[in-house]
Amino acid sequence: MASDPRVYGAILRTLLIIVVAVPIQFVLGMALAYLFMNRFPGYRFFYSLMLTPMMIVPAVVGLMFFLLFQSTGPINEHLGLPANFAWLTHSSRALIAIIVADTWQWTPLMFLMLLAGMMSVPPDQLMAAKLLGASNWQSFRTIILPRMKSVIVIALVLRVVESFKIFDLVNIMTNGGPGVQTETISMLFYKVTFGEFEWAYVASIGLVILVVLSLLASLGLSFFAKKKA
Repeated sequence: MASDPRVYGAILRTLLIIVVAVPIQFVLGMALAYLFMNRFPGYRFFYSLMLTPMMIVPAVVGLMFFLLFQSTGPINEHLGLPANFAWLTHSSRALIAIIVADTWQWTPLMFLMLLAGMMSVPPDQLMAAKLLGASNWQSFRTIILPRMKSVIVIALVLRVVESFKIFDLVNIMTNGGPGVQTETISMLFYKVTFGEFEWAYVASIGLVILVVLSLLASLGLSFFAKKKA
C-alpha cells in the first residue's frame, strides 16, 4: 500500500471531493438554514421540498446526473454549450459533475443539522440585539454563530466521514473514468476486490482508512465534549 501510486491517487481524489464539496454544502446549508429560521409564507412546503434530495437513493441520483451531464443533455443545452462538450468523459470536468451531484443530494442534510442548531438559539437574545440596533449580520456573527460551534463541528465531521464513502455517484456516472481520473477510495476497493480479487490487500487498505477516520471523528467529538463541559 505504501508504494502503490493508485492508492495515493484515489485518496487524493477523495480528499479533493471532500475539500470542495463539503465547504460548499456547509455554506449553502448555513444560508438556507438562516433563511428558514425566520418563517415565511409557505415555508412548510419549501421545507419539505428542500429535504427531498437526501431521501433519494444515491444510485438513482447518479443515474439522474449521468443523464443531465450527457453531451446532448439539458445542462449543455441550457448553458449554451456545443453538443461535443463532454463532462463525464473529460479528465477534470467529470470530477466537477460528481461534486455537483454530491452537493445537490447532501446539502439538505447540512441544512437540516444547521437549522436545528439555529432553532436552539434563545429568541429573546436575538430580539434584544434587534432592539439595540444590531444588523442581521451582527446578530448572526455575535449571537447565532458562537452558539452553533458544537453543531457545526458535528455536521462537518459527519459529512467528511460520509464523503469518504462516496461510491454510488462515481460508479453510475463515470465508473471511475476516464481512466482512473475519478476513482475514489471506495471505487478502488470495488475494482480491486471484484475485478482483481485482491481481498486481503483491500482489507489492509480499509483497516488503515478506518483508523484514520476514527482518529478524525475522535478529534471532532473531543472538541464537542470540551465545548459541552
